[in-house]
Order: sequence, then structure tokens, then C-alpha cells
Amino acid sequence: MGPHYLDRFFTPRSIAVIGASERPDSVGMRVFRNLLDAGFGGALYAVNPNHEQVQGHPSYRTVEAIGKPVDLAVIATPAATVPARRRFSPDRPTGTGPIITPSTYATASARNGSAGRA
Repeated sequence: MGPHYLDRFFTPRSIAVIGASERPDSVGMRVFRNLLDAGFGGALYAVNPNHEQVQGHPSYRTVEAIGKPVDLAVIATPAATVPARRRFSPDRPTGTGPIITPSTYATASARNGSAGRA
């Protein structure tokens, strides 16, 4: 049997964190740092047009600029920017992935009584 269509989501070989950052209070910094600290064994790409490096790793302006297949794209940017971030080049297949925005954290945290802190 061939690969399952969800393999790229549950066992990605490469992850692009769109919105990866150096800013300590950003969702992108936390997601990227957590993947590094957890020892993700695949290729990990920072995507942020405002940085040449993020946490010691090269940063790419776009997912397409990576130039290699990306199994999972995590969008960790403000909610208003998500629609533009979801547009990837049709000739470069990119896996789907979760969208994590500061408002996502604030909403979940408010339900848990932590006043918007993740």
C-alpha cells in the first residue's frame, strides 16, 4: 500500500513555519523554537520576509523561495495576513497545515482563564 494522504500532516519530513521570528512574544518564535527544542528530525524552514536568519537558521522570503518540497506549512502570523499566506505556487506542492494566530491563542487562553497569554 502506498503512502496515506495524511502522512504529510502527521509525519512530515519537512516543515515551513510561516511567521517564524526572533521576537520573544511572537507565536512564530514559539512554534519555531518548540520544533527545534523537540528535536524535529526533518528539514525545518523559517519563512519571514523581514529576516535573513531566524534563531540561527536561514529565513526565506516565501515558501516558494525554499526551493525544496515542504510537507507541512504552519502559518503563525496575525489573522489578517493568513489569506495571503495560504497562496502557494501551484508548481511547488506544499502540504496543508495548521493556522496559528495570536487571536487563536488569546481565544483559547481566555476560555482557560489565563487572560490571553499562551
